[in-house]
Amino acid sequence: MLNIISFHLGIKNTLSSNSLFSFSFGKNKRNSISDQVILNNVTDQNERLFFKDYKTTLKGWEVNKVRDFCCDVDAYFFIDKTPDISGWKLVLPVIHEKSSNKTYQFKRACFTFDGCGGGLWNSEKLILELLKLRSKGIKVNFIPKVVENDLLIAFEYCDSGKTLQDLIMNSVDLVNYRIGSLDSTYKKYTEIINKN
Repeated sequence: MLNIISFHLGIKNTLSSNSLFSFSFGKNKRNSISDQVILNNVTDQNERLFFKDYKTTLKGWEVNKVRDFCCDVDAYFFIDKTPDISGWKLVLPVIHEKSSNKTYQFKRACFTFDGCGGGLWNSEKLILELLKLRSKGIKVNFIPKVVENDLLIAFEYCDSGKTLQDLIMNSVDLVNYRIGSLDSTYKKYTEIINKN
């Protein structure tokens, strides 16, 4: 606990793990419930900023790296449950080669199944590269899943402790979660898979 005592006014600031600041004037200490609620909300919002060790993930222009796989792969497409501030539900692709346990994780901000821009183009190109593996006799399982945004954000950091298994266990298959705008996401994903 950190105590800072002001000179002769008797003002005491206390910083503890339960609250940011408590002000005490003499014996009359005041820390209202509404102040505590505000402090808790600030703490909750800053939790996602706690992670600092960001993974070096592959970008949209690096989708051709999946050509390096020579054994069966699971291609996960983890989709934001709710749109981010851009209005798109971002997609975090993770390609996992089963026999070698080799994994390529792509950057979440570079992929989507919404709109008509670069994110959609990157998703189409990645799926096309994966389908080319099939023509080489490699089995490719496409697994689109819906996940809470905060979990996807945490997964992008090494120091969050979140693993691929956490995403798998805390997600729902897209085919079983076509609610609202996720129905159009499902249709676009299916259209891309079927046209290539």
